[in-house]
Amino acid sequence: MKKILVMMTLVNFLIGCNQNQSKDITGKNTVVEKVESSNKNNNIYNKNSMEILEKLKKNLKILYTYSTEKRYDFTYPNEYLGILENNDYVYMSYSENRIYTFVKINLENFQSSIILGNNYNERSIEISQEDFSKLIKKLREISVSTKFFNLEEEMEIIIFDDIAGKVQNQNVNTKVILEKKGNESDIIFKNLADDGPLFTLDLKLIEILGTENNSEAINQVINKYSDVLLEKIINLGQKYEQLNYLVKNSKEIVSYLNNESTNFKYVDFLEYNKIREYNLDINYYSSGRVKSIGDYEFENNSNSEVITKDIKLLKENLENVKTREQLNYYNKNIFNIIYFVQKEELNLNPTEKDKENLKELKEKVIPLFIKIDEIKEFSKK
Repeated sequence: MKKILVMMTLVNFLIGCNQNQSKDITGKNTVVEKVESSNKNNNIYNKNSMEILEKLKKNLKILYTYSTEKRYDFTYPNEYLGILENNDYVYMSYSENRIYTFVKINLENFQSSIILGNNYNERSIEISQEDFSKLIKKLREISVSTKFFNLEEEMEIIIFDDIAGKVQNQNVNTKVILEKKGNESDIIFKNLADDGPLFTLDLKLIEILGTENNSEAINQVINKYSDVLLEKIINLGQKYEQLNYLVKNSKEIVSYLNNESTNFKYVDFLEYNKIREYNLDINYYSSGRVKSIGDYEFENNSNSEVITKDIKLLKENLENVKTREQLNYYNKNIFNIIYFVQKEELNLNPTEKDKENLKELKEKVIPLFIKIDEIKEFSKK
C-alpha cells in the first residue's frame, strides 16, 4: 500500500482591535448610572451549551498536544467561527453598516464577552456579556425618548460611568455616553483615564445588536454549529497524532512497506498502530466515533451486530477455502470486517460495553485472519 503524508495549512483567525478616534463632544445634560461589577458566572446560558463547550475545551487540549500552530478558523453557512490561541471560542454575530460584533467565550472559565467593531476604521472594543446586556437594556429605554428631544439642542448623556473594556487586548475603564446632535444620536465609549473616545456606534443599531447578541441567540449558535466545529477539532487533532506516530516510527514503517507485497498479514489490519499506518483518511463524529475510513462511511453508533453476522458468514465460507484464488472471492467480506473492526478500535470515547464488544469481536476475528494468512502463505509455495 502506498503511504501519503498530508501536510495541513491553517488560516490564522485575526480580529483587529485599533484605537485613537477624535471627535468633539459638547456637554449639556448628564444622567449617571453605575454598572455594578459581578463575579457570578452567568454567561453560559443552558446545560446543553455548557456540555458542548466542555467538549470543545477537552478536545482543544488534545489538539494542542500535537500541533505547533496556535490558531484555527472554520467557516460555516452564515456564521464565522474561530478558536483563538488562548482557548477563546469566537463567532461573528452581526455585520452590516460598517459595524460588526463578535461573541467571544473563554473556554477556560466560560466567561463570555462582546466585541464591537467598525469595518471602516478598524476600531473595536470588548466588554463583558453582562455589561453589554445592561447597556442594551438602558439604551433601549432611552432611544424612545430621544425622539422628543429638542432638535436644535446638542447634549450628551452619561449612560454608564464605569464599564471595564479591552482595546487592543489592553484593559481600559470606560464611560458610555449618548451624544445627540440634531437628528443624529451616537453611543460613544470614552477612556476614563484621558476622556479620549475609543469607539462610536449609531443609537439606531442598538435594537439589532441586542437581538443578535442576547443569550438565546448565543445558545442557538453554540448548539447549531459547535458540534460541527468539534468534529473539525477532533479530526485535526487525530491527524496530528497520526502524523506524529508516522514520523517517530518512519524507519520501521518504510522497512515494512518495502516488503509489504510479500510479507503483509491480514491480522495486522486489526492492530491499532497498523491501522494508523494504513489509513491516513480517518474522520470522526463529534461523539468520538469514526465517521469514515477512506471511502467507507459509518453511522454514529456501534456496528458490532453487523460485524458479528459477517464473521459468522466468513467462518462458514472458510471451511471450504484452500487456495488464494478461492480466498479472493471473499475479499469484499474480509475487508468489510476489517473496516468495521477498525472503526470500533479507533473510537475515541468507547463505553465499557463498547470495549467488551470489541474484545469479543477480535477474539472471533483473529483466528479467522490467522487462517487467511496461512492460506495466503501456503498458496505461494
